[in-house]
Amino acid sequence: MKAGPIRALAIILESIWVTLRISVPTIWEVYRGRYRRAAGDARLRWWSRRLLALVGLSLRVVNPNRVELPTAAAPASS
Repeated sequence: MKAGPIRALAIILESIWVTLRISVPTIWEVYRGRYRRAAGDARLRWWSRRLLALVGLSLRVVNPNRVELPTAAAPASS
């Protein structure tokens, strides 16, 4: 379904708002030296779900081979 011009503008403005809503606190925490990855990850999960809902999409992850994915990035090796 194609969005009309008013709906498209609303989606754009809402996308900008939700992006600022996670970016500003994250930048502030980094600047103050108080950034925590768990909080950043939670913000990104909220942001991505919000954007998908905004455009009416849903996401389903299928893992038929039951591959276990690591929950955190592995440390870089030198």
